[in-house]
Amino acid sequence: MDEVIKRLKMDDYIFDKVYSYSLGMRQRLGLAQALLHRPSILLLDEPTNGLDPEGIKSLRETLRKLAREENVSIIISSHILAEIELICDSVLVMDDGTCIQRGLLSDLQEGTSTLQTYSFKVLKGEKLKSILENKFDHNNIHYHSSGFSIELMIHDVALLNKLLVSSGIDVVGIERTGSPLEELFLQTVRGEGS
Repeated sequence: MDEVIKRLKMDDYIFDKVYSYSLGMRQRLGLAQALLHRPSILLLDEPTNGLDPEGIKSLRETLRKLAREENVSIIISSHILAEIELICDSVLVMDDGTCIQRGLLSDLQEGTSTLQTYSFKVLKGEKLKSILENKFDHNNIHYHSSGFSIELMIHDVALLNKLLVSSGIDVVGIERTGSPLEELFLQTVRGEGS
């Protein structure tokens, strides 16, 4: 029990009455109860519900550690797909009780549509508009204080980066925004984007 309390960082409130626990603390308590028996399989339903960002990060690390170090198979049912991407190795997409897609997360992500949103962070972006609007649809570009976001196919990201650098614009960061798993879900279940 002490090991589980320490692992889930429950030391500060383990002696408090359960009725005084927040929803996030109750989530941790439920996970602690499940871990007491050292299960080989752990089934979790919306485990991040009610957790603050620090609690979500802590839970994510705990689950990864359980899977990696103690060979616990963890099955998570969740609608928070971006969080699933940060925790899971493989996914199963279900619609109305039927499995419609399954596989390694990395393989499924590669099967998403090729057009995705990327955010470019740049220094000295005064010339951005003239460079970008000569090559790309201006409706596809959203400027912000540190650069811009644009919808591109993955192979165009490197080409755009080369164009910007050769035009004297320092690119200090490129990040894909949005959730490829969410996109996969919408394409598969609702037929969007096809």
